[in-house]
Amino acid sequence: MEVSSSGPRMETSIWSNLPDDVVDRILARLPAESFLCLRCVCKRWNALLSSPSFLSLCSKISNRRPWLIMLKRQDERIFRAYDSFLNKWHSISLSFLPYPTAEVVAASGGLLCLKTAFCLLVCNPLTKNWREFPYNSFEHNLCAIAMVAVEEPRGYKILLAGGSPDRRTEAYDSVTDSWKRTGDLPLRTNLRYEATYCDNVIYFTTSEPFMIMGYDLRKDSWLRVNAPMPESLTCNRLVSCGNQLYLFGGVGANGISRSIWVWELIQDGMEWREVQKLPEMMCKKFLAICYHNYEHICCIGHEDFICLSCFTWPEVLVYKLSRRTWHWLPRCPFIPEKASYGFKWFSLSPSLYALV
Repeated sequence: MEVSSSGPRMETSIWSNLPDDVVDRILARLPAESFLCLRCVCKRWNALLSSPSFLSLCSKISNRRPWLIMLKRQDERIFRAYDSFLNKWHSISLSFLPYPTAEVVAASGGLLCLKTAFCLLVCNPLTKNWREFPYNSFEHNLCAIAMVAVEEPRGYKILLAGGSPDRRTEAYDSVTDSWKRTGDLPLRTNLRYEATYCDNVIYFTTSEPFMIMGYDLRKDSWLRVNAPMPESLTCNRLVSCGNQLYLFGGVGANGISRSIWVWELIQDGMEWREVQKLPEMMCKKFLAICYHNYEHICCIGHEDFICLSCFTWPEVLVYKLSRRTWHWLPRCPFIPEKASYGFKWFSLSPSLYALV
Protein backbone atom coordinates (compact mmCIF):
# COMPACT_ATOMS: atom_id res chain seq x y z
CA MET A 1 0.00 0.00 0.00
CA GLU A 2 1.34 3.41 -0.97
CA VAL A 3 1.18 6.37 1.40
CA SER A 4 0.47 9.85 0.12
CA SER A 5 0.35 13.19 1.91
CA SER A 6 -3.40 12.74 2.40
CA GLY A 7 -3.10 9.24 3.92
CA PRO A 8 -3.00 5.61 2.75
CA ARG A 9 -3.88 4.88 -0.87
CA MET A 10 -5.12 1.47 -1.99
CA GLU A 11 -3.20 -0.40 -4.68
CA THR A 12 -5.32 -0.33 -7.83
CA SER A 13 -3.69 -3.51 -9.15
CA ILE A 14 -4.99 -5.42 -6.10
CA TRP A 15 -8.43 -3.92 -5.53
CA SER A 16 -9.43 -3.81 -9.21
CA ASN A 17 -9.04 -7.59 -9.48
CA LEU A 18 -11.34 -8.61 -6.63
CA PRO A 19 -13.89 -11.27 -7.65
CA ASP A 20 -17.34 -9.85 -8.38
CA ASP A 21 -18.98 -11.82 -5.59
CA VAL A 22 -16.57 -10.32 -3.04
CA VAL A 23 -17.23 -6.81 -4.37
CA ASP A 24 -20.98 -7.44 -4.11
CA ARG A 25 -20.64 -8.51 -0.47
CA ILE A 26 -18.71 -5.32 0.30
CA LEU A 27 -21.24 -3.10 -1.47
CA ALA A 28 -24.16 -4.78 0.30
CA ARG A 29 -22.74 -3.61 3.64
CA LEU A 30 -22.45 0.06 2.66
CA PRO A 31 -24.70 2.64 4.34
CA ALA A 32 -28.03 3.04 2.57
CA GLU A 33 -27.22 6.49 1.20
CA SER A 34 -24.25 5.02 -0.70
CA PHE A 35 -26.66 3.09 -2.92
CA LEU A 36 -27.83 6.41 -4.36
CA CYS A 37 -24.37 6.86 -5.90
CA LEU A 38 -23.87 3.34 -7.26
CA ARG A 39 -25.83 4.01 -10.45
CA CYS A 40 -23.28 6.61 -11.54
CA VAL A 41 -20.16 4.46 -11.12
CA CYS A 42 -20.55 1.88 -13.90
CA LYS A 43 -23.17 -0.16 -15.76
CA ARG A 44 -22.58 -3.23 -13.61
CA TRP A 45 -23.14 -1.39 -10.34
CA ASN A 46 -26.22 0.26 -11.79
CA ALA A 47 -27.61 -3.16 -12.69
CA LEU A 48 -26.83 -4.46 -9.19
CA LEU A 49 -29.67 -2.43 -7.67
CA SER A 50 -32.20 -4.67 -9.42
CA SER A 51 -30.23 -7.92 -9.26
CA PRO A 52 -32.08 -10.64 -7.26
CA SER A 53 -28.80 -12.05 -5.90
CA PHE A 54 -27.63 -8.62 -4.70
CA LEU A 55 -31.03 -7.82 -3.17
CA SER A 56 -30.86 -11.15 -1.35
CA LEU A 57 -27.46 -10.15 0.07
CA CYS A 58 -28.83 -6.80 1.21
CA SER A 59 -31.83 -8.43 2.88
CA LYS A 60 -29.47 -10.32 5.19
CA ILE A 61 -27.84 -7.13 6.48
CA SER A 62 -29.73 -6.36 9.68
CA ASN A 63 -27.92 -3.20 10.80
CA ARG A 64 -29.69 -0.78 8.49
CA ARG A 65 -30.89 2.16 10.56
CA PRO A 66 -34.17 3.96 9.79
CA TRP A 67 -34.09 7.53 8.60
CA LEU A 68 -36.15 10.32 10.10
CA ILE A 69 -37.28 12.19 7.00
CA MET A 70 -38.44 15.78 6.69
CA LEU A 71 -40.38 17.30 3.81
CA LYS A 72 -41.31 20.91 3.24
CA ARG A 73 -44.59 21.90 1.65
CA GLN A 74 -44.21 23.00 -1.99
CA ASP A 75 -40.77 21.39 -2.05
CA GLU A 76 -41.65 17.70 -1.88
CA ARG A 77 -39.46 16.73 -4.83
CA ILE A 78 -36.63 16.58 -2.28
CA PHE A 79 -36.68 15.23 1.24
CA ARG A 80 -34.11 15.46 4.01
CA ALA A 81 -33.16 12.30 5.87
CA TYR A 82 -31.54 12.17 9.30
CA ASP A 83 -29.40 9.12 10.13
CA SER A 84 -29.26 8.84 13.93
CA PHE A 85 -26.37 6.34 13.80
CA LEU A 86 -24.13 8.68 11.76
CA ASN A 87 -25.69 11.84 13.26
CA LYS A 88 -25.90 13.13 9.71
CA TRP A 89 -28.46 14.62 7.32
CA HIS A 90 -28.84 13.52 3.68
CA SER A 91 -30.70 15.15 0.81
CA ILE A 92 -32.72 12.68 -1.31
CA SER A 93 -34.39 13.56 -4.61
CA LEU A 94 -37.83 12.37 -5.73
CA SER A 95 -37.48 13.96 -9.16
CA PHE A 96 -37.85 10.55 -10.81
CA LEU A 97 -41.60 10.67 -10.08
CA PRO A 98 -43.84 11.92 -12.91
CA TYR A 99 -45.99 14.30 -10.83
CA PRO A 100 -44.23 17.40 -9.45
CA THR A 101 -47.08 18.22 -7.06
CA ALA A 102 -47.40 14.77 -5.43
CA GLU A 103 -47.70 14.99 -1.63
CA VAL A 104 -46.15 12.40 0.68
CA VAL A 105 -48.90 11.07 2.96
CA ALA A 106 -47.37 7.89 4.46
CA ALA A 107 -44.13 5.95 4.85
CA SER A 108 -43.49 2.38 5.94
CA GLY A 109 -40.57 0.01 5.55
CA GLY A 110 -38.56 1.38 2.64
CA LEU A 111 -41.54 2.82 0.75
CA LEU A 112 -43.28 6.19 0.46
CA CYS A 113 -46.94 6.71 -0.41
CA LEU A 114 -47.87 9.92 -2.21
CA LYS A 115 -51.12 11.36 -3.49
CA THR A 116 -52.20 13.73 -6.23
CA ALA A 117 -55.72 14.81 -7.15
CA PHE A 118 -56.07 11.80 -9.45
CA CYS A 119 -53.85 8.99 -8.19
CA LEU A 120 -51.83 7.44 -5.40
CA LEU A 121 -48.15 6.62 -5.91
CA VAL A 122 -45.95 4.14 -4.07
CA CYS A 123 -42.20 4.47 -4.57
CA ASN A 124 -38.86 3.27 -3.26
CA PRO A 125 -36.54 6.32 -3.14
CA LEU A 126 -33.41 4.14 -3.19
CA THR A 127 -34.22 2.06 -6.27
CA LYS A 128 -36.36 4.82 -7.85
CA ASN A 129 -39.03 2.27 -8.69
CA TRP A 130 -42.64 3.42 -8.45
CA ARG A 131 -46.19 2.48 -9.39
CA GLU A 132 -49.47 4.34 -9.72
CA PHE A 133 -52.96 3.63 -8.37
CA PRO A 134 -55.65 5.71 -10.13
CA TYR A 135 -58.27 7.31 -7.93
CA ASN A 136 -60.22 10.57 -7.94
CA SER A 137 -59.97 12.64 -4.77
CA PHE A 138 -63.19 14.44 -5.68
CA GLU A 139 -65.08 11.14 -5.63
CA HIS A 140 -63.30 9.86 -2.50
CA ASN A 141 -63.90 12.14 0.48
CA LEU A 142 -60.93 10.66 2.34
CA CYS A 143 -60.35 11.41 5.98
CA ALA A 144 -57.29 9.13 6.22
CA ILE A 145 -54.72 7.30 4.09
CA ALA A 146 -52.35 4.75 5.62
CA MET A 147 -49.71 2.37 4.27
CA VAL A 148 -47.93 -0.38 6.20
CA ALA A 149 -45.17 -2.79 5.18
CA VAL A 150 -45.75 -6.42 6.13
CA GLU A 151 -43.10 -9.11 6.54
CA GLU A 152 -44.95 -12.40 6.01
CA PRO A 153 -45.63 -12.57 3.16
CA ARG A 154 -43.43 -9.62 2.20
CA GLY A 155 -45.40 -6.73 0.76
CA TYR A 156 -47.47 -3.73 1.82
CA LYS A 157 -51.07 -2.69 2.40
CA ILE A 158 -52.83 0.62 1.76
CA LEU A 159 -55.93 1.73 3.66
CA LEU A 160 -58.32 4.46 2.46
CA ALA A 161 -60.92 5.63 4.98
CA GLY A 162 -63.77 7.84 3.81
CA GLY A 163 -65.21 10.76 5.73
CA SER A 164 -68.80 11.90 6.09
CA PRO A 165 -71.12 11.23 4.34
CA ASP A 166 -69.30 8.44 2.44
CA ARG A 167 -67.66 6.37 5.19
CA ARG A 168 -66.50 3.46 3.05
CA THR A 169 -63.17 1.78 3.67
CA GLU A 170 -61.01 0.34 0.89
CA ALA A 171 -57.90 -1.80 1.36
CA TYR A 172 -55.15 -2.75 -1.09
CA ASP A 173 -52.86 -5.78 -0.69
CA SER A 174 -49.68 -5.83 -2.80
CA VAL A 175 -49.34 -9.60 -2.41
CA THR A 176 -52.62 -10.23 -4.26
CA ASP A 177 -52.40 -6.92 -6.19
CA SER A 178 -56.06 -6.25 -5.45
CA TRP A 179 -58.40 -3.74 -3.79
CA LYS A 180 -61.45 -4.62 -1.76
CA ARG A 181 -64.15 -2.69 0.05
CA THR A 182 -64.40 -3.61 3.72
CA GLY A 183 -66.36 -2.49 6.80
CA ASP A 184 -67.45 1.15 6.80
CA LEU A 185 -66.03 3.58 9.33
CA PRO A 186 -68.43 3.92 12.32
CA LEU A 187 -70.67 6.98 12.43
CA ARG A 188 -69.55 10.10 14.30
CA THR A 189 -65.89 9.08 13.98
CA ASN A 190 -63.69 11.95 12.82
CA LEU A 191 -60.27 10.41 12.26
CA ARG A 192 -57.12 12.47 12.29
CA TYR A 193 -54.97 11.90 9.21
CA GLU A 194 -51.94 10.47 10.99
CA ALA A 195 -51.79 6.70 11.48
CA THR A 196 -49.58 4.32 13.44
CA TYR A 197 -49.16 0.57 13.07
CA CYS A 198 -48.82 -2.02 15.82
CA ASP A 199 -49.47 -5.78 15.88
CA ASN A 200 -51.50 -5.99 12.64
CA VAL A 201 -53.69 -3.01 13.54
CA ILE A 202 -53.57 0.48 12.00
CA TYR A 203 -54.50 3.02 14.68
CA PHE A 204 -55.87 6.56 14.39
CA THR A 205 -56.75 9.21 16.94
CA THR A 206 -59.85 11.35 16.53
CA SER A 207 -60.76 14.95 17.03
CA GLU A 208 -62.90 15.74 20.09
CA PRO A 209 -64.33 13.80 21.77
CA PHE A 210 -60.93 12.11 21.86
CA MET A 211 -60.75 8.37 21.29
CA ILE A 212 -58.60 5.82 19.46
CA MET A 213 -59.84 3.76 16.55
CA GLY A 214 -58.07 0.84 14.91
CA TYR A 215 -58.39 -1.08 11.68
CA ASP A 216 -57.59 -4.79 12.10
CA LEU A 217 -55.81 -6.00 8.96
CA ARG A 218 -56.54 -9.65 9.79
CA LYS A 219 -60.29 -9.18 10.20
CA ASP A 220 -60.71 -6.22 7.81
CA SER A 221 -62.83 -4.44 10.39
CA TRP A 222 -62.76 -1.39 12.65
CA LEU A 223 -62.35 -1.51 16.43
CA ARG A 224 -62.20 0.96 19.28
CA VAL A 225 -59.56 0.99 22.01
CA ASN A 226 -61.53 0.80 25.25
CA ALA A 227 -58.92 2.30 27.60
CA PRO A 228 -60.30 5.57 29.02
CA MET A 229 -58.36 8.57 27.72
CA PRO A 230 -56.30 10.53 30.29
CA GLU A 231 -58.13 13.41 31.94
CA SER A 232 -57.89 17.08 30.85
CA LEU A 233 -56.46 16.32 27.41
CA THR A 234 -56.26 19.30 25.06
CA CYS A 235 -54.63 17.36 22.20
CA ASN A 236 -53.37 13.84 21.58
CA ARG A 237 -51.22 11.83 19.16
CA LEU A 238 -50.51 8.10 19.01
CA VAL A 239 -47.23 6.34 18.11
CA SER A 240 -45.82 2.82 18.29
CA CYS A 241 -42.27 1.82 19.24
CA GLY A 242 -41.14 -1.77 19.68
CA ASN A 243 -44.67 -3.16 19.31
CA GLN A 244 -45.89 -0.90 22.12
CA LEU A 245 -48.45 1.91 21.81
CA TYR A 246 -47.68 5.31 23.32
CA LEU A 247 -49.97 8.31 23.67
CA PHE A 248 -48.61 11.84 23.57
CA GLY A 249 -50.88 14.56 24.87
CA GLY A 250 -51.21 18.10 26.09
CA VAL A 251 -52.87 18.50 29.49
CA GLY A 252 -54.58 21.70 30.60
CA ALA A 253 -57.92 23.49 30.79
CA ASN A 254 -60.18 25.50 28.51
CA GLY A 255 -58.37 24.16 25.45
CA ILE A 256 -54.94 25.45 26.57
CA SER A 257 -52.10 22.99 27.29
CA ARG A 258 -50.03 23.64 30.41
CA SER A 259 -47.94 20.47 30.26
CA ILE A 260 -47.10 17.62 27.87
CA TRP A 261 -47.09 13.95 28.87
CA VAL A 262 -46.34 10.52 27.41
CA TRP A 263 -48.42 7.45 28.39
CA GLU A 264 -48.15 3.77 27.44
CA LEU A 265 -51.00 1.33 26.92
CA ILE A 266 -51.01 -1.52 29.46
CA GLN A 267 -53.22 -4.30 30.87
CA ASP A 268 -54.32 -5.73 27.54
CA GLY A 269 -55.29 -2.34 26.21
CA MET A 270 -57.45 -1.28 29.17
CA GLU A 271 -55.37 1.46 30.81
CA TRP A 272 -52.96 4.32 29.96
CA ARG A 273 -50.00 4.57 32.36
CA GLU A 274 -47.91 7.73 32.75
CA VAL A 275 -44.38 7.35 31.37
CA GLN A 276 -42.79 10.79 31.38
CA LYS A 277 -43.55 14.49 31.51
CA LEU A 278 -41.83 16.94 29.18
CA PRO A 279 -39.54 19.25 31.22
CA GLU A 280 -41.11 22.66 31.83
CA MET A 281 -38.66 24.80 29.81
CA MET A 282 -38.79 22.46 26.81
CA CYS A 283 -42.58 22.40 27.08
CA LYS A 284 -42.80 26.21 27.05
CA LYS A 285 -40.53 26.43 24.01
CA PHE A 286 -42.42 23.77 22.08
CA LEU A 287 -45.86 25.24 22.81
CA ALA A 288 -44.57 28.69 21.84
CA ILE A 289 -43.29 27.29 18.53
CA CYS A 290 -46.76 25.86 17.84
CA TYR A 291 -48.51 29.07 18.92
CA HIS A 292 -50.81 26.70 20.88
CA ASN A 293 -52.25 25.53 17.55
CA TYR A 294 -52.34 21.82 18.32
CA GLU A 295 -53.37 20.88 14.78
CA HIS A 296 -49.77 21.71 13.83
CA ILE A 297 -48.29 19.04 16.10
CA CYS A 298 -46.89 15.82 14.63
CA CYS A 299 -45.65 12.84 16.63
CA ILE A 300 -44.00 9.70 15.22
CA GLY A 301 -42.32 6.60 16.57
CA HIS A 302 -38.78 6.12 15.30
CA GLU A 303 -36.62 3.25 16.62
CA ASP A 304 -36.28 3.88 20.37
CA PHE A 305 -37.48 7.47 20.01
CA ILE A 306 -40.74 9.35 20.16
CA CYS A 307 -40.26 12.36 17.90
CA LEU A 308 -42.30 15.48 18.50
CA SER A 309 -42.43 18.17 15.81
CA CYS A 310 -44.46 21.10 14.60
CA PHE A 311 -45.69 22.03 11.13
CA THR A 312 -44.29 25.53 11.64
CA TRP A 313 -40.76 24.64 12.84
CA PRO A 314 -37.88 22.68 11.20
CA GLU A 315 -36.62 21.04 14.40
CA VAL A 316 -37.56 17.87 16.28
CA LEU A 317 -37.86 17.23 20.00
CA VAL A 318 -37.00 13.63 20.87
CA TYR A 319 -37.82 11.41 23.83
CA LYS A 320 -35.48 8.39 24.10
CA LEU A 321 -37.49 5.62 25.69
CA SER A 322 -34.61 3.47 26.93
CA ARG A 323 -32.95 6.38 28.75
CA ARG A 324 -36.08 8.41 29.58
CA THR A 325 -34.39 11.58 28.33
CA TRP A 326 -35.45 14.49 26.10
CA HIS A 327 -33.28 16.38 23.60
CA TRP A 328 -33.47 18.40 20.38
CA LEU A 329 -32.07 16.85 17.20
CA PRO A 330 -29.45 18.80 15.22
CA ARG A 331 -31.14 21.23 12.86
CA CYS A 332 -31.05 20.18 9.20
CA PRO A 333 -28.29 22.17 7.44
CA PHE A 334 -30.19 22.11 4.12
CA ILE A 335 -33.00 24.27 5.51
CA PRO A 336 -32.50 28.08 5.47
CA GLU A 337 -32.44 29.80 8.85
CA LYS A 338 -35.62 31.76 8.14
CA ALA A 339 -37.62 28.77 6.89
CA SER A 340 -40.46 28.35 9.35
CA TYR A 341 -43.52 26.80 7.75
CA GLY A 342 -44.79 23.63 6.12
CA PHE A 343 -42.73 20.78 7.63
CA LYS A 344 -43.83 17.14 7.72
CA TRP A 345 -41.99 14.17 9.24
CA PHE A 346 -41.97 10.41 8.70
CA SER A 347 -39.87 7.41 9.66
CA LEU A 348 -38.41 5.46 6.70
CA SER A 349 -36.27 2.29 6.70
CA PRO A 350 -34.20 2.57 3.49
CA SER A 351 -34.23 -0.73 1.66
CA LEU A 352 -33.33 -1.98 -1.81
CA TYR A 353 -35.59 -5.00 -1.44
CA ALA A 354 -38.77 -3.08 -0.61
CA LEU A 355 -40.69 -3.78 -3.81
CA VAL A 356 -43.47 -1.59 -5.17
